[in-house]
Amino acid sequence: MIYLDNNATTQVDPVVFEKMKPYFLDQFYNASSNTHSLGIQVKNVVEESRELIAELFNRNPQEIIFTSGSTESINLALKGIFHEVQNRNLITTSVEHKAVLDAAESISNNETIYIQPNRFGQVTPEQIESRIDKNTKIVSVISTNNEIGTDINLNDILEVLSDEIVFHTDATQSLTHDKEGLTAIGLLQERVDMLSVSAHKFHGPKGVGLLIANKKTQDNLFPIIHGGNHERGLRSGTLNVPGIVGLAEALKIQNESEISVEKLRIEFEEQLIEKLPDEVKYSINGMRPTSPIFQKEHGVLENELSGHPGNVSITFEDIQATSIIAGVPELAVSTGSACTSATPSPSHVLQEIGLSLEEAQSTIRISLSRFTTKEEVKDATDMITVAVKDYLERI
Repeated sequence: MIYLDNNATTQVDPVVFEKMKPYFLDQFYNASSNTHSLGIQVKNVVEESRELIAELFNRNPQEIIFTSGSTESINLALKGIFHEVQNRNLITTSVEHKAVLDAAESISNNETIYIQPNRFGQVTPEQIESRIDKNTKIVSVISTNNEIGTDINLNDILEVLSDEIVFHTDATQSLTHDKEGLTAIGLLQERVDMLSVSAHKFHGPKGVGLLIANKKTQDNLFPIIHGGNHERGLRSGTLNVPGIVGLAEALKIQNESEISVEKLRIEFEEQLIEKLPDEVKYSINGMRPTSPIFQKEHGVLENELSGHPGNVSITFEDIQATSIIAGVPELAVSTGSACTSATPSPSHVLQEIGLSLEEAQSTIRISLSRFTTKEEVKDATDMITVAVKDYLERI
């Protein structure tokens, strides 16, 4: 089986796993047990991990709040800010992850304003600025879209926000970028008040993530989980020491990695273009200026963010995605976000960027990682090509 669904989750890096193992077996202690040296020992390990993460994000260690993952971090960020707040508004986009959309929907006695993107999944500072008023409490914009891979330039958006408005971003899919890419997006800018992260998107363990929140925001953040006053009272619960260690190690490795997933993705697209029959019509979704498929349709673009390095969202004209997936049983790909796979309706992201229902149902998402091999790319493009040809022969 060839796994190309890395936007859903990535395998744990073996180095990360080895780093975590002692905290399952030998040093399994509770980091909140401060009455003995064993508890203090693992507490110190947690704080060392916090300091490492803060260094990689250019933040203060006290801004790091450990959670169970991005979904919890997003809920804490949005619900925590709107606790006991009424008649204010949240501005977000219609192509956010369901965690943002559902959390926004659950906030009562306040208004949520949804900005619709262009056909590439981009929203502009002008769109957001036009909806800001005296009641705007928070703006939340995804930094890298989990389905179509488009990066949003947070630097530009932040320029139109006053200091009184809290800015949050779902950065779950952005951590596959290198540090230069994160800087280009604006993710490492201090003006980003809060950002949400999950370790399992960059070869860390499942079940652990973090919310970065600066002091100004923390002072106005109300916890959504109570029972122990952990994480400066913002997230109660026994700390997942192995997970925290794994998150920090995975982030460190990702930051130092010299493997170019983008180069491998470009090779995937080049091979697909070469192998697919000429009569097959297809297009790529999102703003992907480094994509050979995108360039074939739109030309070479300059001064555009390159997008998620390993993501390919491709729509095949008049070919149902389920038919292609059924034809590649040895290939793990998806039709959209894993968090919405239980919902029979097609991707809201694809529909919000203007795809018809039929086009959305003809779209597959392929996502590579630094563990994907060139041999897997060759075999995967062969499999997809055969599945498409078989479909055309049957109709």
